[in-house]
Amino acid sequence: MKKVVGLVLGVALSGTVLADKKAGKVAPQPAMMKAQDMRQVTFEVKTVDGATHWEPGSVDVKPGETVKFIIKNDLATGPDFHGFAVEGLKIQKQINRGKTEEIVAQIPADMKEGDYPVSCRFHPKHVPAKLVVKKSH
Repeated sequence: MKKVVGLVLGVALSGTVLADKKAGKVAPQPAMMKAQDMRQVTFEVKTVDGATHWEPGSVDVKPGETVKFIIKNDLATGPDFHGFAVEGLKIQKQINRGKTEEIVAQIPADMKEGDYPVSCRFHPKHVPAKLVVKKSH
């Protein structure tokens, strides 16, 4: 049974890659990339001078780059959860107190250069960070 499942999975993955090649799009899929091939960026929710922020306040990325976001909520007080949302990447995740979540995302190759808010969708008064897309950094 294990061999059959492995064979079916292998064929399914191969079909995906072939479909991408036929469409003229050959890009590594984030789930299949090796850890050393992707950059890791850690965001932590922090309270500074009474205001809640995602830290660091700014992170530079390049179009086409694959990034593993590590998101931490270690605040001992305040709400039991915070939202992690990245405008332009369709990322929205609830991060519960005391938890760390990981999200692997590929920055679209055609994403326009600029600043994209990293915010808490549950608490709009929190100070957003920004994801800065630029061709070189």
